[in-house]
Amino acid sequence: MPRTYYSNNQIGTSTTTSTSYVDANILTLTTEASTNYAVFWTALVDASVAAKSVVVRVLCDGTTHHESGIYQHSSSSLKRTVTGVTVFEEGVSPGSTDFKLQFKSFDGTSVRMYDSYLTVMELVATDVFSTTLGETSSINATGADGDSEYTTLDEITVPAGNFSVMASSSFEKVALSPELDGNEVRNLIWDDTNNNAYGYVDGLPVNNYLAGTTTTRLDVNMHYWYATNITTVGSTNLDYRVQAEPDSTTGFYTTQYPGYWKHRTILALDQDAFSQTIAETMENVQAVTSTVSGTDTNCVVSAEAEVSGNKLLVASAYVTSGSSSIAVNTLPIADGTALYTTTTPSFISTSAQSSLNYYMYPIGFVGVVNVTAGTGSYGWEHWNASTNTSRIGRASMLSHDLDNENGVDWNTKYSGVWKAARTISVKTSGTWKTASDVYVKDSGAWKTLIKDPARLAGNTGLAISSEYSSNFTALQGFTVTRSRPTINEGMYVDFTLTTVNVPAGTSVPYTITGISGADITGPLTGNYVVGTTDVIRVTSVADNLTEGLELITLSLDNGAGAHWTYIYDTSLTPPPPPPPHPPPPPPVGTCVGIGTLIDMWDGTRKPIEEVVVGDTVITLSGVMGTVMDVESPPLTLNRRMLRFYHADGSYLRISDDHEMWIDHEFQRWGVANYNWWLFEYETIMDDGGSVAAGGVDWGRHEHPLPTVPFKEYKYATSYGWITTKGEYEATQDPEERLYNLDLDQGGGFIADGFVIYAGNCKLEDIKDTEWNPPKK
Repeated sequence: MPRTYYSNNQIGTSTTTSTSYVDANILTLTTEASTNYAVFWTALVDASVAAKSVVVRVLCDGTTHHESGIYQHSSSSLKRTVTGVTVFEEGVSPGSTDFKLQFKSFDGTSVRMYDSYLTVMELVATDVFSTTLGETSSINATGADGDSEYTTLDEITVPAGNFSVMASSSFEKVALSPELDGNEVRNLIWDDTNNNAYGYVDGLPVNNYLAGTTTTRLDVNMHYWYATNITTVGSTNLDYRVQAEPDSTTGFYTTQYPGYWKHRTILALDQDAFSQTIAETMENVQAVTSTVSGTDTNCVVSAEAEVSGNKLLVASAYVTSGSSSIAVNTLPIADGTALYTTTTPSFISTSAQSSLNYYMYPIGFVGVVNVTAGTGSYGWEHWNASTNTSRIGRASMLSHDLDNENGVDWNTKYSGVWKAARTISVKTSGTWKTASDVYVKDSGAWKTLIKDPARLAGNTGLAISSEYSSNFTALQGFTVTRSRPTINEGMYVDFTLTTVNVPAGTSVPYTITGISGADITGPLTGNYVVGTTDVIRVTSVADNLTEGLELITLSLDNGAGAHWTYIYDTSLTPPPPPPPHPPPPPPVGTCVGIGTLIDMWDGTRKPIEEVVVGDTVITLSGVMGTVMDVESPPLTLNRRMLRFYHADGSYLRISDDHEMWIDHEFQRWGVANYNWWLFEYETIMDDGGSVAAGGVDWGRHEHPLPTVPFKEYKYATSYGWITTKGEYEATQDPEERLYNLDLDQGGGFIADGFVIYAGNCKLEDIKDTEWNPPKK
């Protein structure tokens, strides 16, 4: 499935002089219970006057997840980015949630926020993260560079695979001169398993110097942002490490001050959970002398998109200038277009730098951008305002496809054109079974395509094996509908066949029963042809014979579909009226499996196959229900068995057309296989059935809520409510004998702990009913 995401891109300029936060970008969404959300942001900001600061904050449901400042040290209005990521962990009480990107002036000077991007994306089980909002202080240790010399603040462990790894934080350090030995601030991601450093940044400027003080904490934090592509061959520990001082105490400042870090996140996105990920990195430093945008190819990180659609673009770079008076410009590009359109990120160093070391700034971008395949590229452009040697390094550009299906597209055919196979099933004999993993090879070891899509070259692959021969088919669906519920002699009724995953031109035989060949103008048997003959018209004969009311049924010979219509005998004078509700051929009832335990009225539990007429059970409405009948139909090919689990691992086996009592907007019945339930409902009630004829208004309970298998809902149980989801059983036996109970009252009963629908359920049984578990 594509990733679930929400985004809001605000293009343009917002200005404020307020020293209180103002909203610049807001996302409001309804979060899901027990779901983790990655929150990404980026914005371009500046102050209108030199020696002033603009402060940026990110709120998740009212809680601060990031806060940092940018200091305008030059008289020119230089624009710098604030980019980062955090993880919002939703608990068990989801609801409407606000995510906000805000900014303010530090001291009332006019400040601006230009283009801003705010993105919220649901994380999947294979994504790994660590988020800490609280503050941690650190001062330098001793040891090898990148190892024990640094303090580990956060760490994650990722399995073998391909990951987009990113880290962000806000930090503060008391110091006067950031360029001098004794006052640097260092950040990096450390591969603790293989001893590799990523995103090592030395000499980031400290905020107290920028705010014009020496030893006072101002809570105007700087920010760290870095992203890269990492491929692991086994379980790997990734640390976010920092250092507030170098390994020497000599220099202009000999007093060593600690650093303070908070709002920290290290996140590893599983690239195999996206249909496509493009990752380009340039960790090493490149010197740039060009004064023209895009002409210096040494600093360009670029790649073309292979799939069109919305992309989550994640980019980071660090830059510095060789002059204290010349601005350097750094611009991320996607699809040949600048990602910041209102203005260009730029800055001036307070002193000339001959390496990517000391007084450097992070330039970043993360947001959702629509890209057309093959028409442009992703990358960085870096150039100088005038003659100068600037530097760029630790640069990356990661593109994650958000709109397309993940994995390999399977196609099958018997003849004609290839058709997409949404579900693959296999069999050697007996019933077809769903294949959860499909293995193919052309040589060497077998590969799992669903889990290893990168092993295929391009977008298609040929599965060839000399050892095994397997037949693959998509699960097929057949539905027969009618144009009229009743006709007179001499009139016609159309029976229409609708199919799913059945190739055009397929012949589908049918048989008409309930009448003789003399009662209609055509034959009693024939064939639909999918895509050519999808409608069979049956015309009755006015034969002037007194035959009474007849029921004509058209059934598919494969047993997958049928429908019926009544023929009134118009040769009678006057023709007899139809019975109030002629009983049609009874449909297969909704049922549970053998061995299902039923909660009896006397407090005991009894297997459903042992329940007999006259037994009494606990009901949905709380009254004593008396068993009027015990139904026992087969499963058939039209239904499938689901499992609903309790927290202790026990579960209920139930057919997917059987209603269960749920709480979704209000308490009601819910059913997974709504289409087959509707067919059963029409078969029993029909257009002229007892509900319409009696004028009964079932209101909100006339139809159950169609539920989605594999999605969680709140279900009523004998001990209260539980949030769970149905899971289809891998093996289905159409001949399996199932059971259901008809009750005189109460609406429903308790089966293996869940409240389910009882036969003969009436409106008065469930109207205004609120489930209250029986007291033990």
